Amino acid sequence: MKNLPLGVQHFDKLIERGYLYVDKTQLICQLLGQYESVFLARPRRFGKSLLLSTIAQLYAGRKDLFAGLWAEEHWDWSTTHPVLHFYMDQIDFAAKGVQRALLDELYNLGRKFEIKLEEEQPGSRLRELIEKVRQKTGKRVVVLFDEYDKPLLDVLHKPEEAEENRRLLSDFYSILKPIGNNIQFLMFTGISKFSHVSVFSKLNQLKDITFNEDYVVLTGYTQDELESNFEEYLRKAQEKLKMDRQALLSQIKHWYNGYTWDWTLKQYVYNPVSAMNFFADREFKNHWFATGTPEFLIQQMKNRALFNVELTEVSELAFESYTLQNMEITMLLFQ
Repeated sequence: MKNLPLGVQHFDKLIERGYLYVDKTQLICQLLGQYESVFLARPRRFGKSLLLSTIAQLYAGRKDLFAGLWAEEHWDWSTTHPVLHFYMDQIDFAAKGVQRALLDELYNLGRKFEIKLEEEQPGSRLRELIEKVRQKTGKRVVVLFDEYDKPLLDVLHKPEEAEENRRLLSDFYSILKPIGNNIQFLMFTGISKFSHVSVFSKLNQLKDITFNEDYVVLTGYTQDELESNFEEYLRKAQEKLKMDRQALLSQIKHWYNGYTWDWTLKQYVYNPVSAMNFFADREFKNHWFATGTPEFLIQQMKNRALFNVELTEVSELAFESYTLQNMEITMLLFQ
């Protein structure tokens, strides 16, 4: 009975320590073969970091980590690529400011490749890093941004600072387009789906797969994945709660299977944190809310005296106009 990977976001650590892993590598390999520049928005605690970590290990050629997984027999292990992985949620933007924090992060990444960086602006230094890594290794670079929107979400309650951070990020990310020939694969993940005009003003080659039906289940667990991967945990939950299998599955679904990015409403997924915490405690609780509370949303709802959001409907166009100046409650609720 494998341990549940609660709080484990690094694929190599998850595999090496024998944690339970729901195999998403077939869908990941499909994604990497289909697109070169990708954007994906999902809520907090939904497996975005693990997804990017898995992609990083594929490109690093760590075949040993994928033993028994779909990718082991289907990924081209003969070719590797250097990876620049930006963990934006782990950078201290609050203390340093966006510009200084990005410069320091780029400096640290350069040290890993034994590269000295001289540019004094974040965008210029990013270009310098990618070009020098390409030159040194002779291979195109994989660039991954985990929680691209962290510097924005932290200061949503300070409109002027949020707008300045948006401008800095827009300038920083835009440098990736003119040096695209040096990039093998580029991916952004985040909580929010801000308008591309707002943040990625010049990075218009990004393929937004947030609502792409082919990748609805790229993160989260499907019903089949839940039943096939957590069999022993289901049995233990049955014993503790004294429920038969069908009743238990029905109750788990009622509590935790309410997420979909499929316009046809056919494909639903379980939040991984909610599912795993349920299996760990074998108690029905609001597990996601306890760890991913969206404080800014709650404060905005209080400020606007908005307490009834059931059955709220918006069109797809609402997501295309979602900017810092247009902070609709429905968009915040969705993210």
